[in-house]
Amino acid sequence: MGVIEEKSDKQQNATIIRMTAKVWSFWQAFWFEKYVRFLDQQRMMQRCWY
Repeated sequence: MGVIEEKSDKQQNATIIRMTAKVWSFWQAFWFEKYVRFLDQQRMMQRCWY
């Protein structure tokens, strides 16, 4: 019984890690895009001011 429980725990952990990695990469891409857009806006504003 102990061995089976251990195995399912490991599988669950692997699934959680995979899900976390997916969510993390999604958030990184999301924020990177926002950051790039923000920088573009700053550049445009500077162009307007000068």
